[in-house]
Amino acid sequence: MDDDIGDELTPALAGSGDPSMRAHSSSPRRLPMYERAAGRWWNPQFRSPTLEAQYWKCSFSQLRDRFRSGLIYIALVIAAWTVYLALFDQTFIQHWVVSLCLIAIIFAMFAFTACAAQYQRFYMPTSFLCTFLICLVTLLIFSAENQAAFMSPVASLATSFQVVLLIYTVIPLPLYLCILIGTIYSVLFETLIKNKLGLEETGYIKLVLHVGVHLLGVHLFILTQVRQRKTFLKVGQSMLARKDLELETQFKDHMIQSVMPKKVADELLKDASELRRPSASNDSNCRTSNATQVDHTIKLWEESRIEEPKPGLLRLAYRSFMGFRIS
Repeated sequence: MDDDIGDELTPALAGSGDPSMRAHSSSPRRLPMYERAAGRWWNPQFRSPTLEAQYWKCSFSQLRDRFRSGLIYIALVIAAWTVYLALFDQTFIQHWVVSLCLIAIIFAMFAFTACAAQYQRFYMPTSFLCTFLICLVTLLIFSAENQAAFMSPVASLATSFQVVLLIYTVIPLPLYLCILIGTIYSVLFETLIKNKLGLEETGYIKLVLHVGVHLLGVHLFILTQVRQRKTFLKVGQSMLARKDLELETQFKDHMIQSVMPKKVADELLKDASELRRPSASNDSNCRTSNATQVDHTIKLWEESRIEEPKPGLLRLAYRSFMGFRIS
């Protein structure tokens, strides 16, 4: 798997690919949101299935944490509305029952997200269940009669915007599903409260507000995806560069140890390691002094090679001398 990811990230690490790839990426008809992005803006993904799978493996914990924070926020909002109704004596037994049931379901989802393996398999049904519950409950509240309603028109509109933004930001769903569910929810909201708010003359203003909220949600969704995927690519490229540097260093060390005596090779490797890690204050001084030390070590090694006679040469000289004496 790591080799496949390395093969996929190598063109991006090199900074340039083949001419066809450069021409395709520089085409004015297509502006990718991030490097190696697929052509579907409504469902941001990488072109490579290997990269996409590794991205989900690395970023799923962040997605789960964001969903858990959204569940906590929804539970706090439900508790706040229940306390508000209790303080102003507008609560009934059904309000308490519905609030307790919703909070219990939310905490059950929160506990289910703690099982990472199971939640990773069933995160989509869990997201659908959460979306269905918050949409159903808020639409039932909006459809209540005037004497049973406890939200003002402004509070109802703000709550609908809140639900739409929750769908786009914290619930893990694809972008096209977020747009579809959010649009249906906004249409149902306007249908239910059309004759109850008494604001028929502000229909165009509310339409502009709904469109603006949906555009804001799409912008936040795409911005989050682009930032996370760019960060993933940068981290992957830096890891590949570090791995290549380590392999190159190991190869050089092995080559030095294979052609030099162990003592000289150890001194060279020690000086080379000091040369590769200079301090920020005396960078140039360290490089100059270490380079001088390396040259001096090599010179000493060469002198030792010249001064120390080899055993083969000694044997050859002895045989020549003995042959001369016999003759």
